[in-house]
Amino acid sequence: MENVNRLIALGGGEALSIPDILLPVGISFFTFQAIGYVIDVARGKIAAEKHFGYFTLFVSFFPQLVAGPIERADALMPQLKTEHKLKKENICNGLGLIIVGFFKKIAVADMLAGPVNAIFDDPEKAGSGLAALGAAMFAVQIFCDFSGYTDIAKGSAELLGIRLSKNFDKPYAAVSINDFWRRWHISLSGWFREYIYFPLGGSRRGEFRTCINLMVVFLVSGLWHGAAWHFVVWGVLHGLFCVIDRVTLKPRNRFWEKLKVKPDGAAILTVRRILTFLVVCFLWIFFRASNIAEAWNVIKVIFSFKAGSAEGIFTSVAAAVVAAASTAVLLLIDSGRVELSLPMSESALKNNKGVRKLISPAAIVIMTWTVIWAWLFLSSTSAGSAFIYFQF
Repeated sequence: MENVNRLIALGGGEALSIPDILLPVGISFFTFQAIGYVIDVARGKIAAEKHFGYFTLFVSFFPQLVAGPIERADALMPQLKTEHKLKKENICNGLGLIIVGFFKKIAVADMLAGPVNAIFDDPEKAGSGLAALGAAMFAVQIFCDFSGYTDIAKGSAELLGIRLSKNFDKPYAAVSINDFWRRWHISLSGWFREYIYFPLGGSRRGEFRTCINLMVVFLVSGLWHGAAWHFVVWGVLHGLFCVIDRVTLKPRNRFWEKLKVKPDGAAILTVRRILTFLVVCFLWIFFRASNIAEAWNVIKVIFSFKAGSAEGIFTSVAAAVVAAASTAVLLLIDSGRVELSLPMSESALKNNKGVRKLISPAAIVIMTWTVIWAWLFLSSTSAGSAFIYFQF
């Protein structure tokens, strides 16, 4: 409607009124979940659910209702029909995940929200270096905000004996944009792959058609995040980088072969991870900005190489230290250098195949007190914020 009004204005006509529609909470997530169910039934992959109560519970399962993960019927529905007894392992694992989730959200994401907002509100004052830092901080903020919610959702479901799907897998360790989307918002990427990319032909109809299919998927991904041009640009740019990565794969391999260098060597992978992270941070600017003009302004400031001022950006040294230290802790945990484990029974270890990692009691205590301090600080400064993905 806004775009239509722009066209009408060019012709000198009277703008149309745009209704202020109040959307239901979590509409994108439960809609996708319901669509996936209908398509799976139509394909004969699963049988139609005859019990309206079970179907309603599947669509509106409260832990993941407002921000995912987007669950498939064949994975979640059987769990809802199974009797679950209260178990020590489920309580320990569930509470551990919930604490980690709140730690990510409050001690990192919300603590970074203030500086990020200040930088994006006035990038010219911040200058080139701080504007670039703001983009990187937003990358950390949105990861901790979104994955924090996912941990809370998974932990809440775990208390009930329900296992939700994995939604993140070290996304900032990705070696390409394609790899990033295999690690970021996995349930959404899987949904697009299953219900859009494959029906369009996937990679079965030649290289050109594959590239077109990728662009369609990422265009839809941008629109899913919001009916605004900056989201469209964000999605299209991700699609372009995925296409570039795909069409240059063979030439790159031949190049490394001539140099007699292994493309999967540690040095090459490290460089690729750094470059991918920088590209992702750059693209996050379009996601974070309110519109394309704001995003372009931030980008211009970054590449202007002008000095700026940190006045009013880092309002509390203590908050900055807590955010930095908490981020470092999460990086250590994510890298696997810090072992997170709780005493588990032999049967639990066997059922979990020895791959599940839980939070140690000492780590839970430290994280809990950090969350309490951060929450009190944010409450006193009115700096707390809602989960970013609540708007989608």
